[in-house]
Amino acid sequence: SGINRYALSYTYDPELRRNFSQDIRIFTNLKRTLKLDTTTVVVGKSELQLYSLMQRYDDSISVSESAPESISTPIIVSSSAKRTIAAPGTVTTIVTDNRSNDADRFYVYTPLEK
Repeated sequence: SGINRYALSYTYDPELRRNFSQDIRIFTNLKRTLKLDTTTVVVGKSELQLYSLMQRYDDSISVSESAPESISTPIIVSSSAKRTIAAPGTVTTIVTDNRSNDADRFYVYTPLEK
């Protein structure tokens, strides 16, 4: 039927899948997995507006375009921000998405051990 063709076209057309970002879902799941009371997310200029909107409705998120000089708790850095900044700490997790050509979506940095 027409509805099946419409619904299944999103499932079977890889080109359409690339047009829809899963970053908000991935970020939310990552934040839940890390079990942090507050989370700093460093994002690229093109992502700032979206994540600032998230911050408006979730006080536990702190959004920045630049990485802090040092960290005492893990921070999340988007792949677009990672290309332009040097974040402190060590990358402990790389979060990927199988729906995108640029599969790396987020990097989790933890403080350097002394």
